[in-house]
Amino acid sequence: MSILVVDDSTDVRVLATEVLSRKGYTCYEASSGAEALEVLATGTIELALLDIVMPNMTGLTLFERLRESHPDVAVVFNTGVDDLRLAVDHLKKGAYDYLVKPISRERLERAVEDALDRRRNLLEGRNRWRSSSSESSARKTRSRPGAPSWMP
Repeated sequence: MSILVVDDSTDVRVLATEVLSRKGYTCYEASSGAEALEVLATGTIELALLDIVMPNMTGLTLFERLRESHPDVAVVFNTGVDDLRLAVDHLKKGAYDYLVKPISRERLERAVEDALDRRRNLLEGRNRWRSSSSESSARKTRSRPGAPSWMP
């Protein structure tokens, strides 16, 4: 699993990357929103850990761009902005978690694991729905002429 750690603080990026790498994740770092978009263009990221307050492009703007261009990337905010209204708003918009710095190693690991589990379940459910829809269409196509659509 690949994680993109986006924070303008080198210390935060290095620490998060070390913690998550030890858990077996492949980590990439970006110090800005623009840099993050370049990494995301590779198409190999499953989760993005975003700071909110960054120069040029905030984590909130990056989140909106991610939702448009990479909707399957799970997003966890890791920020110093302790704002309940902001957190709830972005959780409703699709963020998987909202962590307020400083956070413990255990809390970071748990948030990432939970987000990746939810993402995997969502993608598996979507794939099951797609395959059952295509099977249903195939059955309807094979049904007898003039027979009701529910009859094989």
